Amino acid sequence: MENNFTEAKSRDHEIDLRFFFTVLRKCWYFVILAAVVFGLLAGVYSSFFIEKRYSSTVNMYVDPNTTASGTINFSTADALAATYPPVLRNSDEFKQQVALEMALAKNEDGEAAFPSWTYRDVGTPGTPELVANDWGRVGGMVTTGIKEDKIFYITIRSTDPHEAYAMAKIAVKVAPDILNDVVGVGRVMVIGYPALDTVPDSPNVLRNVALAAVVGAVLVYVVFFLIRLFDTTVYTEGDLTRFGLPVLGVVPTFPPPETERAVRNAGKEVHPQ
Repeated sequence: MENNFTEAKSRDHEIDLRFFFTVLRKCWYFVILAAVVFGLLAGVYSSFFIEKRYSSTVNMYVDPNTTASGTINFSTADALAATYPPVLRNSDEFKQQVALEMALAKNEDGEAAFPSWTYRDVGTPGTPELVANDWGRVGGMVTTGIKEDKIFYITIRSTDPHEAYAMAKIAVKVAPDILNDVVGVGRVMVIGYPALDTVPDSPNVLRNVALAAVVGAVLVYVVFFLIRLFDTTVYTEGDLTRFGLPVLGVVPTFPPPETERAVRNAGKEVHPQ
């Protein structure tokens, strides 16, 4: 008897595919319901509670033929394209110039176009020297990277599409001179000018809904799976085979007398007198 239970215990760890489908057949309704509920919650949260961000991108090309310091080969141009993005991300001069240009930008009425960007004059009387007050913000809004051979990009992300577009246009003017001065070799050319993006690129509502639906369905299925896996109740004769035990007898289930009479009477034909 002890050997039978030992063998059954070892077989319990060998779960075939039928067990997975059996669990799914019993809980499919809850799995679908969980997917719908989780997806709806993710959609509502992404649409109304996550801040939308817009982006504007500048594409730049490293010219391997005409440079300020002569001609460079294509491999050197590729290496420079990989060097320029981190140089911009870590350049305080680039951040300061972009922030200052944003602070000085005016709208059609001559007022500050972006009031959140400010500057101060640290120069002596008659010799102005303007410095942006919050240039450190630029670093958190700029993303750079390699797009293709000899081509890299600068992307500005903001909650205001007009702000992202204005900063990208400033980067077009500022970045080439800074890169040429800092690196000293190569020549940067703008090949892709920024555009005003009126559609937010984040959050991705559809992706969030899909991920949440999958997570919800998997979580509910796992709960039902674990409940069934650790359930030691014997429901059918087949459950005894797990322990290698013979079936000695089956206790039948009889309906109550009232039910039996009702079924019997329902089968009788009623003939009119």
